[in-house]
Amino acid sequence: MDITIFKDKLINKRNIILFAIIIILIIIALVMFFILKNREKEKLIPVEFSSEDSSIFVSVANEYEFSTVSDDSYKLVLKSATTGSSIYFSEVSNANVRDTLKFVEADKNDYISNFSNISQVSDVSETTINGSTAYTYNFHYKDTMLVDVYWIVKDSKFIVIDFNIDTTNLDLSSHIDEILNSLKIN
Repeated sequence: MDITIFKDKLINKRNIILFAIIIILIIIALVMFFILKNREKEKLIPVEFSSEDSSIFVSVANEYEFSTVSDDSYKLVLKSATTGSSIYFSEVSNANVRDTLKFVEADKNDYISNFSNISQVSDVSETTINGSTAYTYNFHYKDTMLVDVYWIVKDSKFIVIDFNIDTTNLDLSSHIDEILNSLKIN
């Protein structure tokens, strides 16, 4: 077999152009991959929020576009116009509370009595958040809202965190643990 014939068939203008197009497409695909991957990282940059008295600090990924809302009833209120979700942080004294579980259960019953059209009400369960004992319950409101409440025992007070999550938009519920793990209470 004559190698020059094989070489002439392999190296012609048409094959060189096809090879160049394939290389260019591979380079474009790699550039697009890195650009999209970098955008995902940008979305996940945490934004820190704190209460006015600096007693509560929390980080939330910037993809949810939360902003602070002034409300004297709470230590800190975060709302997202993008997701329709809100996070409320408040403080309650636990000085005269003898049975924390019963106290939180009574709060749950009082809280859900303010809503109509609720479903999937959970029991109060005990958990640990950043080394502190916490109690949690949740329920659905009007099919699209998930309300997830956490009572964290901290010294002589409770820090109450109320997540109101609109599940029709970008669902924040899968990031609740991440937000709770970023929580710092002074």
